[in-house]
Amino acid sequence: MDLESASQRLLHSLPSDILRMIFEAATSDDSKAAFELMTLSHGAYAWLRPIAYRTVVLKSEADVHRFKSGIQRYLRRTQTETVHHVKHLVIMMSTAQRRAEKASLVGIDAIASDTTLNKRIAWLAKTCVGLRSAFCCTRITQQDKPRPVWNASQACLALTRHDLKWLATSHLTHLFWHSLETPWKMYWTHSTSSRIHFPPTLQYLVLDAGSLFHLREEVDRQTILELTNRDEFKALVVIGPIAMSLPGLITHYGGLLRWLCSVPAEKLQSLDVERTSTASGDGSTGSWWLATWLAHIQGDDICAQATPVQFK
Repeated sequence: MDLESASQRLLHSLPSDILRMIFEAATSDDSKAAFELMTLSHGAYAWLRPIAYRTVVLKSEADVHRFKSGIQRYLRRTQTETVHHVKHLVIMMSTAQRRAEKASLVGIDAIASDTTLNKRIAWLAKTCVGLRSAFCCTRITQQDKPRPVWNASQACLALTRHDLKWLATSHLTHLFWHSLETPWKMYWTHSTSSRIHFPPTLQYLVLDAGSLFHLREEVDRQTILELTNRDEFKALVVIGPIAMSLPGLITHYGGLLRWLCSVPAEKLQSLDVERTSTASGDGSTGSWWLATWLAHIQGDDICAQATPVQFK
């Protein structure tokens, strides 16, 4: 009897509760392994499906299409529990990648590409009702409807002014505001109608240090100051590379960042990080944000690591 046959006999001889513990321990942080082991038996399929779908990472329009189609097949089979298994949904496509994807299309498919992608993402946001977190940093600036409405409590998003209505009525407690290209300013007109309204549930707002330079003087800055003065709000966290000291930036750039001194001392926090995951080919910082977010949802809490800014 060869070793593989002996191992299979041993596994089949174990009680089902012991087998389940082994399978779950072996795949607890590896959704790919969970998908592979799901095919071994009906029992493994039932045990591992929640793990396989717990964190879903989609890195292309084709990924989004395949995942949406898979969820639709589950729903047609009345396996509705699958939409509750997805706890963390990550959708990341760089501007260069989207440009390449659309270049491969012709005719109406090319024209409707952004609209189609947006509708698929909006469908996933609505259908995956068990979401705890959402990361969606593919840039779609059109006014396509429906806009994605995320029911998660934590999100890292490249929001546009077209998403402001949803943001105000969301239930977010943690918002990581990410932009693929020039932060902030590319998204906002200077009309007061596009003023940001943060939800009353928000406790943490996390910004890249570079984003601070692109806030509109009398609109965005004042809105953030109002947010930080809420009793239930805990911290404005500014993330920057190790060489970028927030107090040093405020001193050097003066008026551009002086408004940060009005944030309650205990609520202005910073986190110095070394960006080992560098910008993607088009100059965006998407890959770094993705690595940071995946670590955050897996338990490496960014907000817990931040420390209050000390002004001399």
